[in-house]
Amino acid sequence: MRARRRTALGSRRSGALLALTVLAAGVLSGCTGGDAAAPSPTPTSERPAPPTPSSTPSPTPEPEPTEAEAPAPLVELTGDRVGDLVIGEPVELAQVEELLGPADEVAAFLADCGAPHLDHAMFAGLAILIDTDDGSLFGWTQQGEEPAAGVAYPHDLGPGAAYADVAALPGAQTGYVENFQVESVEADGVVWWFETTDPASPAVVLGSVILGCG
Repeated sequence: MRARRRTALGSRRSGALLALTVLAAGVLSGCTGGDAAAPSPTPTSERPAPPTPSSTPSPTPEPEPTEAEAPAPLVELTGDRVGDLVIGEPVELAQVEELLGPADEVAAFLADCGAPHLDHAMFAGLAILIDTDDGSLFGWTQQGEEPAAGVAYPHDLGPGAAYADVAALPGAQTGYVENFQVESVEADGVVWWFETTDPASPAVVLGSVILGCG
């Protein structure tokens, strides 16, 4: 009777061991058997694209310096000329305007002042006188304290010049104009008029010829 129990017990243990062995084999088979899992791909490190060279804007070329235009030469007023126009010789108004620019006014001189045959072209306070009888340049007269633009006065003594400076010119002759009651200085064919002989008295009129009603 004991021998059967042992045999039976032994048989059960042997069965249990066999079952464990089979189970273990199944577990191992599940871990290592069958289709092997595909290995995950190793990420490849992407190479950075080479930097694109930045397009540097071309420098804007600087404008070449241009030479400044030389100022027009001054028109010299003398006792016998207006620039290159000679007093007493034929002249056209267009020639005068070519030197001095467009005239502000062109009109006949007042007949009551004894010169009906004269036209005067005005350039600010500068009058250019033209003889309408023969078409010649009669002369010039500057009035007022404002110098005309673009002209050079005799000895650089224009409107407002001091009496002492004009009277000191070589060969200057002083005088008094009774009908206009002004002091005068004449030199190199040009006449300057002053209100007094005070050394600082300014010239109020000058010209190669001075006409007026008095």
